[in-house]
Amino acid sequence: MNKKLLFIGAIVLIAIVVGVIYFYPNSQPEPKTYDECVQQILKDVQKYKSASEEPIGAKRTDDKGNVWAKQEDGWKTNAQGFENTAWGDALIDEQKGGANYMPESFPECEKYIFTPNNEMEQRFSEIVNEVIQEQSQKGITISVEEIEVLNLAGRLQGHITLNCEKIDYETDREIIGSIAEKLIAEYPNEFAENSERDSWVDINGCSEMGTSPDGINTYYHTTTWRISEGYYDALI
Repeated sequence: MNKKLLFIGAIVLIAIVVGVIYFYPNSQPEPKTYDECVQQILKDVQKYKSASEEPIGAKRTDDKGNVWAKQEDGWKTNAQGFENTAWGDALIDEQKGGANYMPESFPECEKYIFTPNNEMEQRFSEIVNEVIQEQSQKGITISVEEIEVLNLAGRLQGHITLNCEKIDYETDREIIGSIAEKLIAEYPNEFAENSERDSWVDINGCSEMGTSPDGINTYYHTTTWRISEGYYDALI
């Protein structure tokens, strides 16, 4: 009896394991951004190790279907038109499946463009509120009307609208500078000088800027500031 129960239990356990493997063959987390989607795809398409690590005699296929074999003096093929031609490891790595292979586009990732980045919006809110608290000690009252961070293709676009009484340009610049300093320190890959992603944040501040398109009449509007590349300045 016990043997029979053990046998049935083993069959049930095997069925459960097989079911899990069948229905969840690659249980990767769903990407949240364009960049995460791209990285997930690259893990699948860059399936070979670096060509420099391959032994002599290893073979790779280029985008035209030509087979290249690694020799002492480089990668060579018998394909017509490539007589006396040797490719280096770097060129082999750029072929389909290579360690540096990069598809021309990622259409399956485009759905993540212009989607909100909730995690960064939360952190932006915390940083701005830190500056608001600092300014309140100086008698300047500021609140946040809107914070939005959007995922783009390989970068971010942020927008902050401050709600406050009108102040002079230099004081406004000081406030924006405090926000910029904290954002750049927190996200150097996004906003620092020579950043990898060249993202930006636009902030509607608390001062007004006058412009005179016709050279006669002056029109005033809220100053908009941009934080990008380790710097911040007013947009004209």
